[in-house]
Amino acid sequence: MPIKRNKLRLRRRKKSNDLKSLYIFYKMRNVALYGGAFDPPHIGHVSLIHSLFKTKGVDEIWLLPCGDREDKKLLLPMHKRLHLMQLLFGSTPNIKISDD
Repeated sequence: MPIKRNKLRLRRRKKSNDLKSLYIFYKMRNVALYGGAFDPPHIGHVSLIHSLFKTKGVDEIWLLPCGDREDKKLLLPMHKRLHLMQLLFGSTPNIKISDD
């Protein structure tokens, strides 16, 4: 009896299709964007992220910390906040931290 192949299989893609395949991959995923100062990241951030993952519709969370601001005095500069976020969320596979 022949083995049936799964309809969803990974294929090697040509370089010209990389952006298109990346778009299709992320189009099928439900991504939550969570922006804030994260100055500093604290248990409230962790509990909100935990709640988002409990909802069935979220596959991945992208954390978007704001940059250094002139209109508001932040406690920590951007590079230190990013470091703290990496320590807190860096080992979680479905969380991406933006540094742009």
